[in-house]
Amino acid sequence: MAERVGDRSVFAIEFEVSDYQPRTWNECWGRLWLWVGSNAVGNLDEIEMIQTGLDSLKETALDERRQASEALQGLRGEDALDAVMKARYDEEEWRAAHPLPVLDECLASVEVLPRLTGPFFDGWEAILLDCGESERLLYRREGAETLEAVWPTGTFAGIVSDSNAAFESYAREIIKTMRKTSVGLPKS
Repeated sequence: MAERVGDRSVFAIEFEVSDYQPRTWNECWGRLWLWVGSNAVGNLDEIEMIQTGLDSLKETALDERRQASEALQGLRGEDALDAVMKARYDEEEWRAAHPLPVLDECLASVEVLPRLTGPFFDGWEAILLDCGESERLLYRREGAETLEAVWPTGTFAGIVSDSNAAFESYAREIIKTMRKTSVGLPKS
């Protein structure tokens, strides 16, 4: 059974816990994906520890993105996404031809995908730019058209925070239920 936080037509995070019996709540395996403007983002068949993906999204939500956002603001969506991906993943020739007024390390603050999300988002790229009262999510499957979503500032962080809380509650309940019905599971 999948759990969703947010509105699929705007922005949502959805997860589904597998039948694997973890020792602790944060070791629950399953699927994790995003919904952006009614588009599913991620590899819906990939199974990994869900907290791996959620932790990476939480890092993005907590990062200070102002400096990188300002440097990328005037670029077309595709160019901004290219700039971050190519700078982050060491394409020196591209960086030499397209200098940006920020350090490559600063660009890490706007990277959403692939970051360290595990196989859930392999082959996907996304960045989040702060634009004052709104935020822009630029995303695509590698090699495909760049898509864009614009929301009020704080939408991404709010959904990520709520998703982390929902997942922890859901996973703790699974562990509690397993302990009641199974013999020999640890009581931690």
